[in-house]
Amino acid sequence: MKTITKTELVPAEEVTVTQYGCDLCDFTSDDKEQVEEHHGKSHAIKDVVDDMMRFESEEDAKSWMSCDDYADRHRMNWTGPGWYTTKSYDEPCGRGCCRKWVLELVPAAEHLDRLRDEGRSKLREYFHIRKRLADREAAHG
Repeated sequence: MKTITKTELVPAEEVTVTQYGCDLCDFTSDDKEQVEEHHGKSHAIKDVVDDMMRFESEEDAKSWMSCDDYADRHRMNWTGPGWYTTKSYDEPCGRGCCRKWVLELVPAAEHLDRLRDEGRSKLREYFHIRKRLADREAAHG
């Protein structure tokens, strides 16, 4: 983030104004957090395929996650530049009196492995049920 400091002449006094600017475009603001949010929303994600996002740096991933206002907790399993997806769930708070909403950024490979394993499990269930129905049908046949 670039910092732009200007001295401006205001009637009867001299005032120093500090502005912050995005390193990747012409966006500026006198609010540093607003520039950080701009980066997270506009520049952190380098590419998107379905619900998969490509991040080139851990800082970009953190910047993107910090823009989320919905989750109570944010977690990230950073494994290096590449594709990531999110999973969300709730969990008990530290005292156990309520639930907290969690947004977690996980590597796409983990997500794909989980989908593959779920698919295998569903396929086994499918063949098991199909065989049981065929066996019952043969018994009635």
